[in-house]
Amino acid sequence: MNIDGMFDIYEGQQNVDSFDFVTWDGHTVDVKTGFRSIHTRLLVNTEQFDRNPKNYYVAVKIDAADVDSRQKLVDWQNVSQARIIGYAEYEFLERNAPVYDFREGPARWRYYNQLMGIDRLLKEF
Repeated sequence: MNIDGMFDIYEGQQNVDSFDFVTWDGHTVDVKTGFRSIHTRLLVNTEQFDRNPKNYYVAVKIDAADVDSRQKLVDWQNVSQARIIGYAEYEFLERNAPVYDFREGPARWRYYNQLMGIDRLLKEF
């Protein structure tokens, strides 16, 4: 599997990477990050989900603070930690995750407290 560009940053909904990580047995992992207090769900854009599916989707929550929520500005300089919330498998999301547009385009979603514990997935690395 070609891992060139794995750590490149892609901005915008149309410019996406193939995956964020690969497990020992070649399964792909995509990390989805929440950073506001209102971020309580794992969201996977449906176009990305359908066009370039990953085996696993991991939710990470960063402790960023809004500078101005009306302008969607975040103080990235004061981020001190990130917490891995959990994960969901592609097949589970395909069958069980509703689709809703949270103003960023339609996305499959699950609440953070509905995700699997990360320990099970970590065994694949």
